[in-house]
Amino acid sequence: MKIGGILNSKIKIRISQKAYNELLKLLDDNKEYNCINFSYYSTCCQNGKISISLDNLKDNYIKDIIDNLNIIYNKDLLREIKQIDLVYKNNSFYVKAIPLTNTTNSCNSCCKKSCYTCNKNMQD
Repeated sequence: MKIGGILNSKIKIRISQKAYNELLKLLDDNKEYNCINFSYYSTCCQNGKISISLDNLKDNYIKDIIDNLNIIYNKDLLREIKQIDLVYKNNSFYVKAIPLTNTTNSCNSCCKKSCYTCNKNMQD
């Protein structure tokens, strides 16, 4: 397991050797990009989601380097997540994000009508 970002100002990122090799291969096959971008998306009634994309280094993003792999993410991710574990199996990347706190996002009034979890909880 390769590990980066162990300082308080960075997220702890753990990447399996297979995932690391696959990410390097993706970057090598797509030379217009030079890094991996982890993005945080807030979702209704649960912890946010992490997406992974090929990208280019950006000045206003936090940069981490694991061996030869450049990784960037913005401060939204840093405010919400303390650790990311990334593995590759069955031709897919799997991400586990450990939040800074153990609480989940609570629903706001705008999502209660469209959110299955909120509607189910309101009926119980």
